[in-house]
Amino acid sequence: MIFIYLYIRYPFRKLLDFKVNNFLLIFDSISQSYTFKIMILMSAMIMNISSKLCEQIELLSHLPMAIAVFATDCKILFLNELFAKTYHLNVKKMLYKNILNFSKDAYCTIQSNIESFRSGQNIEPYEFVLHEQHYWVTVKENYDKNHNIESILVCKSNITNLKYHEKQLLSANQELKHISEIDH
Repeated sequence: MIFIYLYIRYPFRKLLDFKVNNFLLIFDSISQSYTFKIMILMSAMIMNISSKLCEQIELLSHLPMAIAVFATDCKILFLNELFAKTYHLNVKKMLYKNILNFSKDAYCTIQSNIESFRSGQNIEPYEFVLHEQHYWVTVKENYDKNHNIESILVCKSNITNLKYHEKQLLSANQELKHISEIDH
């Protein structure tokens, strides 16, 4: 695998319980995905309401993965162009609207994620299919000062090509199994 290592500096001392100045963002060029450490970075950035908000939004907007922040009522508080494109729309048409307007499946999934976070469960990354495209989805919750869920951060990486190659490998394995059974 080919890894590109990027170091993003940002003062998080006021945002997180632990002191970290450097976050390691690892981009895997084959699977087109990032490690979970980027979720911590983006979660902290979304929670920080400060004069640096424009810079933070600029950074999130240009990351090469689909990103959105949802309120607990599933209203879209932030999304980048890649997220909008997964619904064949643009940011203007989706921003501040409920995801239910665009996908009932996405709405149900996000509602389920919010309820899981409220009950104290962690959500492991999962696969989501939308418009015949496969996405690897990672979700992170954001809390307010009273420890209530304020919003959730959703990151999606398109894994359609990986799923296609997986299907081909499974088919080839089935063929080999069939041929080996004929020989014996």
